[in-house]
Amino acid sequence: MSKKMSRYPSDCKVYVGDLGNNASKQELEDAFSYYGHLRNVWVARNPPG
Repeated sequence: MSKKMSRYPSDCKVYVGDLGNNASKQELEDAFSYYGHLRNVWVARNPPG
């Protein structure tokens, strides 16, 4: 049985701030898909703080 090993964890999260009001999920997917497959992308419209 062989497991594919990666240098990076597959469960990491990336937080992107100061996007403005018109940022879309599709824009984030397009920008970050360069680095590999994205499993889940969501945009927080009213974050705490």
